[in-house]
Amino acid sequence: MNLKATTILESLGMPSIETSRDLADDQALSIKLEGRITVYCVAGSLWVTLEKDGEDILIAAGQTRSIEGRGRLVISALQDSKFYVG
Repeated sequence: MNLKATTILESLGMPSIETSRDLADDQALSIKLEGRITVYCVAGSLWVTLEKDGEDILIAAGQTRSIEGRGRLVISALQDSKFYVG
């Protein structure tokens, strides 16, 4: 992990390498959300949606988004991607 990624994660109060996730192009990860989650995209690009919300969120490499709500959160890779959640 590069220094910039480490600094951003630390500023968000997120642990580093142990929480990293990799998704290949067109793969998805489903998370049960009960509150707030922060997604930091290190490489690639992600499409994130929360069921019943209707808002699609695009997160590119170097971007961070905090998402709040309840329900099934789906994180899909638009290309090979690496990201952190916390």
